[in-house]
Amino acid sequence: MTTQIKARPTTYKGTKMRSRLEADYAASLDRQGYRWEYEPECFASEAGQWLPDFGCTFADTGPLAIFDEVKPAEPLMKHIPGTPAFIDHADAVLKRMTIAWDSRPDACLHLVFWQYGSSIRPYLDLFSIRRGAPWLALFDGQPMETIWLGMGQYERCREAS
Repeated sequence: MTTQIKARPTTYKGTKMRSRLEADYAASLDRQGYRWEYEPECFASEAGQWLPDFGCTFADTGPLAIFDEVKPAEPLMKHIPGTPAFIDHADAVLKRMTIAWDSRPDACLHLVFWQYGSSIRPYLDLFSIRRGAPWLALFDGQPMETIWLGMGQYERCREAS
């Protein structure tokens, strides 16, 4: 039986967020100089829908270009990094996020497994700069594998070699 901690709605800089984890992550974005919006737009297709937690860009460099999904790191930390269970846990979220590419193929998607109180370094950081680009990974601030082993990428790389 798994214990699930209920999210506690929190207001950060006048924006009501669904959880303290999201507010903590927003504070991290502020420390890094990002301009962000909370739940900026919903993406939908025949495959389902996805509401990103954040849309952001560097300072005032233009329209929102990065869409972030923030998940708690603790459930992922129950798995050994690189194992099928670890990869499958992240891939389930990534798959839902890719719905955004049906309407915005140029969107940069960013999945962050965040520990509350983490300053600026996520436990696991996965991103892809656009549809068709590989998913890249940073584990605890360091490259885990430059290319994320999930989302079928490992098999595609083996077939290409």
